[in-house]
Amino acid sequence: MDALARFYELKTYGGAEPDTIQLTPAEFQRAIESDDFFLVVVSGLEAGAAPVTVRIILEPLKHLPYRPSSNVLVSGIRGAQSLVYPFESTE
Repeated sequence: MDALARFYELKTYGGAEPDTIQLTPAEFQRAIESDDFFLVVVSGLEAGAAPVTVRIILEPLKHLPYRPSSNVLVSGIRGAQSLVYPFESTE
């Protein structure tokens, strides 16, 4: 949570960006209750795996399909309206 009471749930991946991620029940509840909930998906963190990309999705449960399981699966990440920051390799 930042100084403006916005919540950021960070999901990180070594390889390519997934199109489905899991939220824990507590993360899901926070996303349902907050109008200022951001899902931040960072991918390509493993050296040589893929370009590093940061995707920020505001209020993901209002824009993406989801289905509960023991965790909550949120789909459509790559097609979501979001801010995407690709990073060039420094090698």
